[in-house]
Amino acid sequence: MRLLLQALFGLSFTPLLTPIRGKSDGSSVRTSGEIPAQLRRKDRGTDVLIYGYLGGENWQRDIIYSVLENFWPSIHFGQLLVKVEDVEINKKTLPGLLKQYANEPDFTALFYYNAVTSDSARFFEGTLASLGKVKLWLLVGDSRYPNKVAMTRRSGMIVYCRTFRSILRFSGFFQCTDEKGNNRLRDMEPPAHNYWDPDRPEKGENRTVERELQDYIRSCVQELSPALETETITIPDLYRYLPDDGEAEDTAPFGNGAPEQQDTLHESASTPPHQDVKARPLRPRAVRGNPDDDKEDEDGSGGPPDQNGEDKGGVKEKAKKKSGAQPGEAEDDDKKALDIAFRTYLQNAEGSTYAIAIKPREDCKQAKVRIRAVGDDSRAESVDISEAFLLPARTPLTVASPNVVKDVAFQAGAYLMLEVKLKDKQRMALDLSAYEV
Repeated sequence: MRLLLQALFGLSFTPLLTPIRGKSDGSSVRTSGEIPAQLRRKDRGTDVLIYGYLGGENWQRDIIYSVLENFWPSIHFGQLLVKVEDVEINKKTLPGLLKQYANEPDFTALFYYNAVTSDSARFFEGTLASLGKVKLWLLVGDSRYPNKVAMTRRSGMIVYCRTFRSILRFSGFFQCTDEKGNNRLRDMEPPAHNYWDPDRPEKGENRTVERELQDYIRSCVQELSPALETETITIPDLYRYLPDDGEAEDTAPFGNGAPEQQDTLHESASTPPHQDVKARPLRPRAVRGNPDDDKEDEDGSGGPPDQNGEDKGGVKEKAKKKSGAQPGEAEDDDKKALDIAFRTYLQNAEGSTYAIAIKPREDCKQAKVRIRAVGDDSRAESVDISEAFLLPARTPLTVASPNVVKDVAFQAGAYLMLEVKLKDKQRMALDLSAYEV
């Protein structure tokens, strides 16, 4: 380093046994005239110049990656401007650079940036007893979204990203804007500045801060799910729609032949949401047929299932298939029933609006979803859908027949949220089945 500086600026040094900074005798530089002209700044700011830096061929790209990943809030809010060689990172160039680096391994900054800038994001502002004023942005996204919240102080540097549970995929951005709260959070950071330790500066001193912060963000995340904005719907005879694990279909999963509990969970390949158990799709009980035309026989009979559990249909239904009295009635016999799990929530009782969370276990580029109402006698009956939307953007979907929503795409393991409005104002428990188009 000494030889490099001598070659560049003609500086001389007095040999010392320890590293030095400032002037050759180890004293600090006090006047601008003592700084080589090439290193002087005319504007307020900070330069970091590393002579002899061995960063490899892509060192500029590596530094830009790190700046974007860790300091994009400071840049977005106008607190920081960074220039790496001929690349300037400012509020104007930030969006393009984030998109440019989006496909880099482990690069997640774009998800959190979208939470702050998207029109679809939810914004929360609150005052916590221990931290003062805080802000939180949350954005529901696709399966790539990490279910994490980027945690920052007023400086805008990402301290760490914290995971929060939700049935929806989302990203978030938290910032404490209160001066006293910032001081307290800074005291909680270790020298690496990579998380907030409730046991710093003294053991147990800030556990109340940790608990209050966690509870606040968790409550906001829960507001993303329609389940918390609705009433509970009890479903009689839910056991009929759960997998029988190899038992006979008419055998209840509870010893006395009746369910011991009721729940709001429906799964056509069903398991509780925190278990990952493979199960078969739900088969319609009374009527097989195209979901585009879901009308039953007048007497409601459809014939008993065969030994394999397939519903062969009664005489009237077979006659209709042959005569074509109801076109497409048998069409789904040749279609693939898709393996899905789902939950339904009454979102607005007055508007008869339901939110539906679907988790498919297989991919399907084009699918249709049939929706039925389950009565007290456990029979599924057709419903009349007024309109349907894909959340969170409320993109209109095609209602192909009274109870079928078309043009739905499934991605295995990724939750899909629908909003469905029914014409009937009566409160209903809903059942779903899905088919490949």
